[in-house]
Amino acid sequence: MAAADARRLSAAARLQLRDRAVRRHPYAHGVAQIPLLDGEPAAQAPERPARTTSKRIAPGDIVEVDRKGRRFHALVLELEQRESGRFDLALRPLDGRTTYRTATVRDVVAVWRRARPHG
Repeated sequence: MAAADARRLSAAARLQLRDRAVRRHPYAHGVAQIPLLDGEPAAQAPERPARTTSKRIAPGDIVEVDRKGRRFHALVLELEQRESGRFDLALRPLDGRTTYRTATVRDVVAVWRRARPHG
């Protein structure tokens, strides 16, 4: 009975983490900051990679992947689009015990976006 409760709690915790990772502020995307003081213009942020997948995954993001029933976290190195339109992800697992180096977007359970540099 306690094991079933622990599994239910971990599933609920996973859902909460996934929702928190995907949720973003609706007005913050694409807003440029203007300088309030006289002097030098604000520095432009470097160009970020385009997010073209359905889950808006880009290189540099950390993803949770469920591949053949095994869950692991990995850093996305690159995206490659097949002729069919689906995307393959080149991954670097964060845990050394994981040997999977590729996954599809369908395998991704959660996404943590790379933070933009402040400055």
